[in-house]
Amino acid sequence: MKEDGCLIFNELCIPSTDNNKGRKCYKPIIVESISILQQYPRNILSYLDVIESIRIIDEFGIAWQFYIDVLTSSPTYITYGLEWRYLMLRARKCRANTNDIKIWKLNGMKHLLNKISNHMALPSNCHQYAEKSFADKIFSSEIEHYDNKYKDYKPPEPKTAWYHRICPFRVLTDYETVIWCSEPSSHFYEYSIEKVNSYGDKKMFFIYSNAHPMDALNPPCSANYVIKVFMSVDILDNFTLGFNHFLKAIGVELTRIFLLGSYKTKEEKKES
Repeated sequence: MKEDGCLIFNELCIPSTDNNKGRKCYKPIIVESISILQQYPRNILSYLDVIESIRIIDEFGIAWQFYIDVLTSSPTYITYGLEWRYLMLRARKCRANTNDIKIWKLNGMKHLLNKISNHMALPSNCHQYAEKSFADKIFSSEIEHYDNKYKDYKPPEPKTAWYHRICPFRVLTDYETVIWCSEPSSHFYEYSIEKVNSYGDKKMFFIYSNAHPMDALNPPCSANYVIKVFMSVDILDNFTLGFNHFLKAIGVELTRIFLLGSYKTKEEKKES
C-alpha cells in the first residue's frame, strides 16, 4: 500500500443483547444479532487500540503507521435512517515518527492481544455517572428539547471515565433534529454506539477520529445535514481554529458556535 493509501472496513455493529430490558428494541434485530454474535464474537471496535499501536518499518528503514481517519456509520445507512447496524472504518497509511517507535516486548504483545480476546465494553449504566455540567445546560437549551428525568438525580461516587463529561443521551431529538457527536476516545465511542443501539434512537450519530476536529464534520456535511449548533470543549487547547475555515466547512453562516473551556482539576479552578 502506498503512502496515504486507505484500509476501509465495513461490517456489522452488534447491538448489546443483555442491556435491552425496558428499551425500545425490535425482536427480529435482537434475534439476528444473537445468531451473528455466535459466529463473530468481536467486531472492528475491539481492534482500535491495536490498529493505532502498529508501527511498521519497511526495507528502506521508513516507519509507517495506520492513522484512523474516521470511524462512523456507512453514509448509505445514515441516508436511509436505519440503525447503526454497519460501521465504516477508514485507516490511512502515513509516516510515523521514528522517535515514537515502541519495541514491543513479549509481555507487551500478550497484553495487546489480551485486550482483544478479553474485550469488554463500558458498563450499560455508564452515562448515569456523567455529572450534570454547565455544558449540558447550554447544549440542551440550544436544542430546546431537554429530558428532565435526571433533574433530581444525584450520582454516586464516579466509577467510570464518563464522569465530568457532556452526556449526549440527556438531550432529546425531534423529527428535524439530529445529535451528531465526535468522540475523543475509542472507549467512549464504543460505548456510545452500543448505547444508541440499545435505545433504538435513530437520531443520534457518533464519529471517532484522530484527525483535526474540522474533519469530523465531513460525514454529516456529505450526508447533507445542516449544522445549526457546534459545541466543543477545550478544542483550542490542542488546535488552532479559524472561524473563516469553520464557516467554510459548514457552509451556514447562521450556525451557532460554542467553544468552551474547562478546568482539569479543582486546584486549577481555585487558582484562576
